[in-house]
Amino acid sequence: MLRVDPTRYPDENPLMDEPDHLGQPTKADVAAEVKTDHEAQASPESGRSDGAEQPGTTSPIPTELIALGAVGGLIVIAGVIVLIVLLSRRRPSTRG
Repeated sequence: MLRVDPTRYPDENPLMDEPDHLGQPTKADVAAEVKTDHEAQASPESGRSDGAEQPGTTSPIPTELIALGAVGGLIVIAGVIVLIVLLSRRRPSTRG
C-alpha cells in the first residue's frame, strides 16, 4: 500500500517552534506535559487526599450545558403544542 514506511519519517512538526506561533505549544511545552502525564500515571495512589474528586468522576459535559439543553427542549415542546392548538382551531368544522 505504502511505498515508504511512515515510521521512517523524522518526528517533527513544522508548525512548532515558529517565532510567532500564535498560542500553539512549543516542543518544550509538549515535553513538559508528557513528563507530567507520565508522572501522574506512575503514581495514581499518591493523588490528593484532601477529599477532592478524582479525575474521571465528573461528567465530561458541563452542568450548564445540560441545563441549557433541557430548557431548549422544553421550549421546543411548548412550541409544538402551541402549533398544534393553533392549527386545530383554524380548521372549520365540517359537521352540520
